[in-house]
Amino acid sequence: MDIGFKKLNPPQKSFQVYNYDDLINNIENAEVLVISGLWQNELIEKAKNLKYIQLTGVGYDGYDLDKLKKNNIKLCNAVGLNRIVVAEHTISLILALSRFLHIARDNQLKKFWAPFISDPLERQSEINGKTVVIFGLGDIGTTIAKFCKSFDMNVIGIKRNTNIQSDYTD
Repeated sequence: MDIGFKKLNPPQKSFQVYNYDDLINNIENAEVLVISGLWQNELIEKAKNLKYIQLTGVGYDGYDLDKLKKNNIKLCNAVGLNRIVVAEHTISLILALSRFLHIARDNQLKKFWAPFISDPLERQSEINGKTVVIFGLGDIGTTIAKFCKSFDMNVIGIKRNTNIQSDYTD
C-alpha cells in the first residue's frame, strides 16, 4: 500500500509496517491509519495525532468505540469491499466439495486415476436443484444467494430482519 501512496504523492507522509512492534513504534506520528489485523486498543494511548482509522475489512468489533470517540478518532470500515470475492470463494468451495476435488487432488498425487463410476449416487454431484441454507443475508449472504440461484439451487435464507424480502431466496 505504501507504493500506492508514494505514486499519488500526497502532502501527508506515509509508512507501512508488517508487524505490531513497528506499528507501536510509529503510531504516534500517524494522522490516518489504514489497517488490517494489527490493531490493539492500547494503541489509542500512543496515537497522539491520530484522527482517522480506515479498516480494510468490515468487522470492527475489536475496536473500543467509546475510547475512539473520546479521543476524537473517526473509524470507517469497508462495507461491501469483500462481498464478491467471499461469495465467489463460497461458490468455489461448494463446487469443489460437490465434485470431490479434494479426493481427486489426493488421487492425482498418488498417480491414481479413478475409473468412471456409473452409479450417479456415488459419483460427483451436481449442485443444480440442491438446497443450500445461508445464515445471514447481508451483503455477502445475499450475493451468495444470488450466485446459488444462478445454478438453479433452492435457497433458504436465515436473517435477523424478516421485514426485508430477498429476490434470491425460496
